[in-house]
Amino acid sequence: ITQIGNGGWPDNNPILAGFTLEEDPASSPPPPHPVSTAIEVGSFSSAADLDFVGTFLYAVNVGGGAATVGDASFTSDTDTAGITVTAQNHIASWGGRNDFGDDDGLEDVLQSIRWTAYAGPVIITLSDLAVGTEYKLQVLSSEKCCTRGWDIYVGDGDDLAAGDELIMENFSSQ
Repeated sequence: ITQIGNGGWPDNNPILAGFTLEEDPASSPPPPHPVSTAIEVGSFSSAADLDFVGTFLYAVNVGGGAATVGDASFTSDTDTAGITVTAQNHIASWGGRNDFGDDDGLEDVLQSIRWTAYAGPVIITLSDLAVGTEYKLQVLSSEKCCTRGWDIYVGDGDDLAAGDELIMENFSSQ
């Protein structure tokens, strides 16, 4: 998964606070296709607006520590086997803490970020995924300063020019 600025925003630096990945419990084995086109983008005001129910292969607090939100037990990106997050920068306390009432775990996950200056990417590398299995990825970010946007790609991670698929153009966490 690669997030990279596209030059179309006042701030093109991609940021990432956390993510979850689970086998999609609602899917049957998919026909051959590179990436699903079933993309949903939305804002949230509590953990109830997101999906934290199920069995998560990964629940990662990017730049932060352990936290729990629903069934998702988040671990640090630096201490989670099978994932690598590549970014130039880390901010442990990103622009003040969000207030989601009693959703302290979600507040913990959105507290820190990793980011890269434009035109570099933030890259999430996931191992131990099974070819032919449909997964549900939930990317978490919370904008706290800027009018910012970027593109999101999924693929083999070797080279964006060599076939990674654009799944979300002009994503913004605002």
